[in-house]
Amino acid sequence: MKNISVALIALIILVLFNSSNCFIFSVIMAIYNTGKYLDDSIGSLYNQTINFKKIQVILVNDGSTDNSEEICLKYKEKYNKNIIYIKIEHSGVSKARNIGLKFAKGKYINFLDADDIWGFQSFKYVSIFFKFNKNVDIVAGRLKFFEAINTYHPLDYKFYKTRVVNLTEDYNYIQMSGPSTFFRSSIIKNEKFPEKVFSGEDTVFINKILLLKPIIGFIKEAIYYYRRRSDSSSAVQNQVQKVEFYFSQLKYVGQYLLEKSKELYNKVMPFIQFYIGYNNLFRILSPAYKYLNHDDFIEYCNLIEDQLKQIDDKYILEQRFTPYRTKLLALSKKYKTDVRCDVVIKNDLLLYSGKILINITKSSNIIIWRILDIKQNILKLEGKDNFWMPKDKYFYYCKIGNKTLFPNYYDYPGFDFYTMYGLVDKGRMITFNIPIEENNETLIKFFISYNGENIEIFPSFGKFARIPTIKNGYYSNGNYIIKLIQKRLIIFKYNQSLEEYFEKEYCKILKSIHKDDILQLRKKYFNNRDLYFIDNKKEIWLINDNKAKAGDNGEYFFRYLMNKKLSDISIFFVIKKECDDYERLKKFGNILDLDSTFYLDIFLNSDKIISSISDEWVTNPFGEEKIYIGDLFHFDSIFIENGIIVDDLSKILDRINKNFSLFITSSKKEYNTILSSGYYYNKDNVVLTGLSKYDNLIEISRITHKEKLILIIPTWRLYITGTRDLVTFESIYSPHFKNTTFFDFYNNFINDQKILYYMEKYHFFGLFCLHPYFSEQIIDFTANNFIAIKTNCNYQELLPKASLLVTDYSNIFFDFAYLKKPIIYSHFDINEYRKYQYPEGYFDYFKDGFGPVCYNIECLENELIELLINNCKQKKKYINRIKKFFSFSDNNNNERIYSEIMKNLIKDKENPFQSQIFINILFIIFFLFKFSFLLKH
Repeated sequence: MKNISVALIALIILVLFNSSNCFIFSVIMAIYNTGKYLDDSIGSLYNQTINFKKIQVILVNDGSTDNSEEICLKYKEKYNKNIIYIKIEHSGVSKARNIGLKFAKGKYINFLDADDIWGFQSFKYVSIFFKFNKNVDIVAGRLKFFEAINTYHPLDYKFYKTRVVNLTEDYNYIQMSGPSTFFRSSIIKNEKFPEKVFSGEDTVFINKILLLKPIIGFIKEAIYYYRRRSDSSSAVQNQVQKVEFYFSQLKYVGQYLLEKSKELYNKVMPFIQFYIGYNNLFRILSPAYKYLNHDDFIEYCNLIEDQLKQIDDKYILEQRFTPYRTKLLALSKKYKTDVRCDVVIKNDLLLYSGKILINITKSSNIIIWRILDIKQNILKLEGKDNFWMPKDKYFYYCKIGNKTLFPNYYDYPGFDFYTMYGLVDKGRMITFNIPIEENNETLIKFFISYNGENIEIFPSFGKFARIPTIKNGYYSNGNYIIKLIQKRLIIFKYNQSLEEYFEKEYCKILKSIHKDDILQLRKKYFNNRDLYFIDNKKEIWLINDNKAKAGDNGEYFFRYLMNKKLSDISIFFVIKKECDDYERLKKFGNILDLDSTFYLDIFLNSDKIISSISDEWVTNPFGEEKIYIGDLFHFDSIFIENGIIVDDLSKILDRINKNFSLFITSSKKEYNTILSSGYYYNKDNVVLTGLSKYDNLIEISRITHKEKLILIIPTWRLYITGTRDLVTFESIYSPHFKNTTFFDFYNNFINDQKILYYMEKYHFFGLFCLHPYFSEQIIDFTANNFIAIKTNCNYQELLPKASLLVTDYSNIFFDFAYLKKPIIYSHFDINEYRKYQYPEGYFDYFKDGFGPVCYNIECLENELIELLINNCKQKKKYINRIKKFFSFSDNNNNERIYSEIMKNLIKDKENPFQSQIFINILFIIFFLFKFSFLLKH
């Protein structure tokens, strides 16, 4: 008996010991070349508020070629009791997870992606939830994106509170993400991820289980952070370019779940129908027409339309965050007819099959005013037509008192509606030019006439519309004050006391939403403005190139103006204080630190913003805060492009996107292109002057001795991803860069033995200038004794010295041609460049180019050697083309730019904001009374 008791006690101790060391969670991580993220991902498990010893971590190295194994072994050695490391040949994420499942011992299993992170309290909340909800086998946490973007997943509405959901009732709470889901180990012991599915394997795995038991838990407090990589290197982020993406989910996920549901229930369960609607509407918006050949495209369309036929319309119409134009397109494809013809209007509502699509009077997005401006007593409104019904069924108009005005319309490709079918509907802009009568106030109402029904609409305000979208927002330009009252636009003649009243009311709103920094800025602005009136305020011009680099048109126009010693204009150059050019430019005076509060104060009082780049920060240093302070922007924006435009950049630089007050050009062809094509500028804001830096080039070339220097300056490639951070735009190293055609071509070219032989024979040397976006890749290239490799080259110094330029599509060839020197164009990747970067513009390289065009290294080799033999003498035909192309060859470009700015944009010297000496008290009381009446009624 004694021996039995001892044995029993030993057994109990052993059981207790083992139970105290059992795992609550098993986390399986499939790892493939994610070494730089592993510390974060594994660290998010170690930092959980539950004991890390209760978490089993199974690291499955899926044939990584980076440092992933080294990091895995480091953690395995440190936590050998609860970390398992497995290495396999590269077989895909599903195979890796399935292998990991064999080793899982935890009660609950999760599949954390090796570049993502769990919130530090997530496991605690999950374990508690499972403990108190014994009937729940699957639990999901919220999915939040981070790094490149910082938002929650579109399906986050599921997590308005923590609870158990029955999907037969709440069919719109679908779950597709495996990594953000936990499973009871007992229900997935015999389950496997489908190993032949290219994408969507998570969706199959989860919903196959949910079809058997459609119960799931949602935990608001558990947050899964999904990394959207800033370098675009994620396989998921790049999958849209792969043919497999278009068929795998449809055939092996969507169709499988449809058939599985029918097999189990003889019908398609509502939550499966909702998933099909969600997935296929997303796919309709993907650019399938770009990546599929004709036969594949037809098959793809048929697959989607066939699946749409298997679900009810409600599961299409009830999708959240999907525009109704997309839903109606999906239904039109489903029924092979334009279902918009079946939409009816009743009591200001648009209805389809009894479903309310939109309440026209409550929608603020039917028109979005992109531009609002008042000049010479004309209110100009220019907006996006956001209505998605057939354009021959409706039109717009506005009323001012008894007058009715109709707008003009024009097609705008920037708002074209593209789907998987290509262009479905052309974008359209609406423009009103409304004369402002000499009344104390003007009320404007806008209407849409649709199928004979005339309904008042209430447009919203967009990018350049000046009026803040915040309650009590207004805009004052010194002649008029514009304000929304009861959602209608009212224009008042300027009155300082009225402005002060509006400002006071607006500041109350800012205070209520805790925008104290904005309140301080506004207070400073008005104080400065009044101070400037007393001192007979000068105009303020702010000039810049890049944030941390000068040396372009901005610098040379600034230097010209400073030498001009203008008494009526204060000139400032804006640049970051910590960069080298800040110190260099200080000798010219008036240098502003981009990061200083003083710069923001000066910015708000500026009259001209003059820049060689079109980046958003140039005309908006406040970022998202502009919505509270954009009404104080009163400047004209002047664009002295950093180089002559050669490609079609209309989608980037057009007036709707940039709204330049003045656009500087350098040749007649360029000038005519900006005027006549899709840039939407006119003769009032496009001028032909030449570029500032060309004056400097001429001056330097006169005093610079030409050397036997060959410059090799290719531009960057938008479609080579991973070489720059998408948030900071700073260069980062990409291990994939060496696999690109770009690298292969240029590394072979700069090390071409035949070229190097002739360079040595004729005593030439070379400099390969790598684009700043590729600067971290400099270590990939092989240098030699004849061609050096450098980034951030000073072109203004190098171009006058050089004898020959080899480039591709970079507009720097215009600068070199301006000096009448020889150029060779290397267009080895012309098809890729035109497809993925910029479309061809007005410049024909064969007819207009200033040198030979080569498509391979042999041609480039021959042309370069010929020039070396002839000491880089430019051919006469190219000299003639250069003379024909440039409108000016003198060094008076700066003078012409200055004259055009003064002629076209100088403001009335009488300050419109000057304080009124006499204020009519009764007039103000009348207004205050009227506002009170309007607000009450």
